[in-house]
Amino acid sequence: MILSPIESKIFFKEEYPLLELVRENLDGDFSVQPPYPFILRSYQPGDEPYWVEIMKDAFGDFWNEKSFQTFIKSHRSFSPERLIFLCVQKVPVGSVCAFSWPGLDLKTGFIFMLALKREFRGKGLGRYLVLACLDYFAKNHYQRAMLQTESFRLSAIRLYLKMGFKPVLVTSGQIKVWEEIAKKLALNKLNPQTLPRLKTKEFITVS
Repeated sequence: MILSPIESKIFFKEEYPLLELVRENLDGDFSVQPPYPFILRSYQPGDEPYWVEIMKDAFGDFWNEKSFQTFIKSHRSFSPERLIFLCVQKVPVGSVCAFSWPGLDLKTGFIFMLALKREFRGKGLGRYLVLACLDYFAKNHYQRAMLQTESFRLSAIRLYLKMGFKPVLVTSGQIKVWEEIAKKLALNKLNPQTLPRLKTKEFITVS
C-alpha cells in the first residue's frame, strides 16, 4: 500500500520496507479465469463486510468499513469495476483494486490492496487477481502496471517476477533490501545495483 509516513507506522514494521515493481508492457491475453469453484467479479453494494474481513485477515485489525470508505470508496480512481473480488460459492475470499495513482503517469495502472484470506494463500490464486487488474488496464488503454509489496512477502515477490514485473527503486536504501531478497530467492540474474529508478518525483512512498 502507498501510505503517508504516519500511516505507515501503524500498518508496517520498519524492518519490512515496501518495494515497487513495474511491468513495462501489457502485451498478452490476461482474460484468464480461475479454476472451479472460484470466480472473479466486480464490487457490488453490500460487499463492504467481505472486504473488511479479507483485509483484517491479511493486514490486521485496523481495517473496518470506515477504512473502506477512506481508502477505497473515496479514492479518485474508484468505480465498481476497478474493485475486483475472487469468490468461492459467491463469497469473496480475496480482493484487489485496479487503480491509477497520484505521481504516476496516466498510462500506468496501479495494483492496490491485493489480499487473500489466509486459508486461500499459497495456492496460486493471487495470480488471478493480478491478471484481472492487467486485463482491466489493457482494455482501458494503459501501457504498464505497477504494484507495491512488503519485503518479507517472498512468495508474492516470486509470483510478481514470474508475471513479468521488475523491481524499480524509489530510494537508494532499497538496493540492500533487494540484495537480501535476491539471495533468499536465488535470483542470480538480478543485480540490485543496476535497478532503474522510478520515473517520477512525486510518487508517495514510505519505503
